[in-house]
Amino acid sequence: MLVMVLVLGATMLGASVIAGYITVQELRTAGDITHSAQAIYAADSGMGWELYKTFVGDNGLSYPTFSNGATVSTTEETAEDYSSVTLKSFGNAGRVHRALGFFLGTSSQ
Repeated sequence: MLVMVLVLGATMLGASVIAGYITVQELRTAGDITHSAQAIYAADSGMGWELYKTFVGDNGLSYPTFSNGATVSTTEETAEDYSSVTLKSFGNAGRVHRALGFFLGTSSQ
């Protein structure tokens, strides 16, 4: 009888822990959707910033800043023969990271 109660109690405790863990993961995913949108828009803004710098000029521009706490970083990679340029923009918000890339180059056809 005592063994049966212990087994039932352990089973119920295990099921409760698993259900709680799944609930926490679902809530975390729901919160990350907002951060995902913030990160992708930050990356998009950074890409626009890099394109502006590439076609118009630097003119002392600084990185875009966001009131929601998102951040952006960009890179520009030029081929050794200057035939192509690859622009990359990385947006971050919370624990979410999103990236966009843009290739400017000549066709080899």
